[in-house]
Amino acid sequence: MRPHTQSIENTLALLRSALRVLEAEPPQGRLWIIEPERVRIHE
Repeated sequence: MRPHTQSIENTLALLRSALRVLEAEPPQGRLWIIEPERVRIHE
């Protein structure tokens, strides 16, 4: 995860966005880069 700052609020926001993507995308065998603006998934 790459939050702008290490605050609890920013970290929780990143986790929430990752959980939304996790509902539709399987994480197995992929690299997830979780940023405030987006979640990038690399095969």
